[in-house]
Amino acid sequence: MVEALLESGGQEVAVADNGSRAGTPTECSPQISQLDINLTPIQEFYAGQSIFITGGTGFLGKLIIEKLLRSCSNLSVIYLLVQQPKFRHKIVAIEGDCSVPNLGISETDRITLINHVSIVFHVAATLSFDEKIKLAVSINIQSLRDMISLSKKMSKLKSFVHVSTAYAYCTEKKIEEKLYTPPIDADKLVSLMNCVDNNIADKLTPHLLGRWPNTYAYTKAIAENVVEKEAVGLPIGIFRPAIVISTYLEPIKGWIDNFYGPTGVAAGAGTGLLRSLHCDGSVHANVVPGDMVVNALIASAYDVMEEYNHQKSEQTIPVYNYVSQDNAISYNQLKDMSAKYGVNYPTMRAIWYYGFTNNKYKIVHLFYIYFLHLLPALLVDAATLCMGKRPRLLKVYKKIHRFMNVLNYFSTQQWSFTNERLNSLVNRLDPRDKDLFFCDIKELDWNEYFKTYLVGIRVYLIKDPLDTLPQARIKWQRLYWMHQFVKLVIFYLIIKFLWNLLTFMEINVYENDININENNNNILNRINTEQVITRTPIQDFYAGRNIFITGASGFLGKTMIEKLLRICPEVSTIYILMRPKKKSNIIDRIEDIFNEPIFEDLKNNSPKLRHKIVAIPGDCSFPDLGLTLEDRKKIIEEVSVVFHNAATVKFEEKLKVATTINAGGTLSVINLCKEIKNLKAMIHVSTAYANCHLDTIDEQFYPHPLKYEDLRVIVDSLPDETINAVLPSLLEKWPNTYTYTKALAESVVREKSQDLPIGIFRPSIIISCADDPLPGWIDNYYGPTGVIAAAAVGFLRSIRINRDIYANMVPVDYTVNAILASAWDVATHPDRRGENMLIYNYTSTVENPITWGFYIDNCLAFARDYPLKQSIWYLTMTTSQSKVINFLANIILHLLPALLADILMVCRGHKPHVVKSVTKINKFLNVIQPFMLKHWSFKNDNVQRLWSRLDSKDKLSLRFSFDDFDWRNYLRNHMKGVRLFLFKEDPNSLESARKRLRSLRWIHEAVKIAMGFFIKLLNIEFLYLVRSNTENV
Repeated sequence: MVEALLESGGQEVAVADNGSRAGTPTECSPQISQLDINLTPIQEFYAGQSIFITGGTGFLGKLIIEKLLRSCSNLSVIYLLVQQPKFRHKIVAIEGDCSVPNLGISETDRITLINHVSIVFHVAATLSFDEKIKLAVSINIQSLRDMISLSKKMSKLKSFVHVSTAYAYCTEKKIEEKLYTPPIDADKLVSLMNCVDNNIADKLTPHLLGRWPNTYAYTKAIAENVVEKEAVGLPIGIFRPAIVISTYLEPIKGWIDNFYGPTGVAAGAGTGLLRSLHCDGSVHANVVPGDMVVNALIASAYDVMEEYNHQKSEQTIPVYNYVSQDNAISYNQLKDMSAKYGVNYPTMRAIWYYGFTNNKYKIVHLFYIYFLHLLPALLVDAATLCMGKRPRLLKVYKKIHRFMNVLNYFSTQQWSFTNERLNSLVNRLDPRDKDLFFCDIKELDWNEYFKTYLVGIRVYLIKDPLDTLPQARIKWQRLYWMHQFVKLVIFYLIIKFLWNLLTFMEINVYENDININENNNNILNRINTEQVITRTPIQDFYAGRNIFITGASGFLGKTMIEKLLRICPEVSTIYILMRPKKKSNIIDRIEDIFNEPIFEDLKNNSPKLRHKIVAIPGDCSFPDLGLTLEDRKKIIEEVSVVFHNAATVKFEEKLKVATTINAGGTLSVINLCKEIKNLKAMIHVSTAYANCHLDTIDEQFYPHPLKYEDLRVIVDSLPDETINAVLPSLLEKWPNTYTYTKALAESVVREKSQDLPIGIFRPSIIISCADDPLPGWIDNYYGPTGVIAAAAVGFLRSIRINRDIYANMVPVDYTVNAILASAWDVATHPDRRGENMLIYNYTSTVENPITWGFYIDNCLAFARDYPLKQSIWYLTMTTSQSKVINFLANIILHLLPALLADILMVCRGHKPHVVKSVTKINKFLNVIQPFMLKHWSFKNDNVQRLWSRLDSKDKLSLRFSFDDFDWRNYLRNHMKGVRLFLFKEDPNSLESARKRLRSLRWIHEAVKIAMGFFIKLLNIEFLYLVRSNTENV
């Protein structure tokens, strides 16, 4: 016995479920039947022949067997690589498996096939579009190679037909009856699959596929190349059918045994489950009836022999495109004709009334999916759960949506096919063969076909006999009235919802009871100038030392330089690794750093300290930091403290770049530190979210799934396209390349640090200065600063966050203070080295947490106190955890206004850009939202212990504890800083900005009233129409 492995698309693979049949005789010996002089040419061709068919238990396979037995009864034997069937006198079962070498056929059966077979139909394939590539290669490519190898030994071989698909080269818009260049050589692909395991193969799959939509079309394309390369000299042809659906005339009208392709759509729509398909209704539905496909396939085998016998020059492999474009119907026509005849044959299995639509635009389709699939399924499953039963409708829709995603590629594009060879074959057939093997698509009457199409689905797939039709029609009528009633209720609820949404969407974040005393002095003059007369322990540690800093031109690095020069003026030299840029050299870049507002007081009061800064050319993306031998020697001889701040902080950075800078740069710094003669401390600045795949993060090392050397090999060996293809698999639970490579950098420190005095500092989200040198100073829009800046200008009006979870933010000056103190702490703890090194989780949520709701509300309140002249709308913000609510709010508050603004700009002759800006903001929000939706629990015992160790004077000059931190006062200065340092608005323009904000608020309220009035009118008109219809009834 054998077992058939079912695959989508109606073709199958036979797999033995018992031992080998080696040494056992074949059940039936071929015997030549008496020839009939009245046979047609095709019948004469098959008379007395032994035929070998793979995939005989699939949809096409069953039809081929039935047709051959019925129309070519004088054939000798049909050998099937499938489970032994019932036709004992004509059918011989050959045990085998297309997924194993040599088809898994025993030696005895191989000899039988070689000696007797004269016609081969290779139909077997795995058509599962999301099939694992290793299995798809084994069945769709390797089995064909084995079949060709076997056929070369068949002395009686007259014809071999390989069944491909019309969409093998779906990457071409015009598909001709010819062979194309494959995406990869078959030998290379087979060798590659033999060398890698399933996990690596799966990760490589997207890159290998390239423009191909799935493994089925991809491997079928390569299989055709196998025919071209390895079947030289054989009478072989390639048959490419389009999408095969139910039978037209024979053996039974409308017969079908699978739900694949449009058949599954029709069945889903007919039972009320499927309401929408992402499909361009004007595109040709390239469908062909199963019986006509089989007739054309049988005829093509005859034509292959004829062409092979008459070829005089070099052999060309005939290709037959069996498509419906000569008698085309569109997807809309298919839908309409299915509905036209299908509603007359409803099924008892229907769960709702028919209401199906082809939606060309994906956003509309998604709307249907959410509201007509998922929402009803959720409600039904909830009710089912309440009744004590097991919910299953959501699971059903998950499978349906997966099925629809497979179809999208083929239902939204138009292909042009040529089929001259197939048409020529049909025209050359004997008139009797034209009737007996009817395959002329031009003669197909689609109207007649669809009269039995849905009947066949009802009877043969849904298993609902026609005897139940009277009861089904009663149920169908009942479902119709339920459907109309629910539509009416939903329409009313939508109108009510829109009214309430527009009325109550604005969140009043302005707190009237916030009455905090403000410091009206200009924030540029709020600089702490307290002079330290006697050195503190930390000042004493840095006195006379040479320090090496990477990432000095960044937000953190600038603040660190300023702090060291101001608080530790007796520091000897600060070497900073500086990368020249295209438009500015190192000197220019240092000038840019000292032109920042935070250095203003330092330049005025201590101008000589600037000469303590020495720039060293280098780059963390280069081997050994790109240092010259002279500069490297200088650092080795003179430096005793190292701060490694450099990193690429772009969350969506390419993995190769992020790995090179964040992990490779760290390794280069460690290797340098190993050579430094008098190293006292090195601080590697990581991030609190390096291990964000965990819920609780302690001050300890955590394992990384890959070693740096292994990841280095991957990123150096593969192109960016391949890396991007396998990136989700590599990242695993990490949300982006930044956190992933920062975690990898910690692993580098763990493995390579040995006994060096190294500590790891993990700050959370770093935002503006709290106290010194300049409250509110900030130079970037990263993280929550970008969110609140976009909201302050009136551009961002909705965001998806969890208002109740902690907003883990730290001021940049507090962060620098803690880093400087941690270097002293590492130097004074010689017992904390290697695996036991000091790790500092610098977060605010342990001592003095605030929530995201607190942050948003207070920032907006202060943004109204200190508005922007550049504001384009009044400040409001809608926050929600719900994807659906945020999706709707994004459409109503962002996309629609942006679209209207762009239309007005086009009308005025300007270039539209608002929609593009909204798209960029949405992309930015998608990157940071994971950190605003999840709660983490941090432990920071080492940070608190460090604070307790500090001298009282160090606590004044290097404050980093959050015990009594005033968040409201800080956020006021934060918003002032956003206005002054990011938007570059003059403090003197504040009054005019407030007038503008008042005007924008009146406009905002007027628009709300107008929209509300308009919706109210619609609501009244709707109620009037409902009453009028009720009275008429």
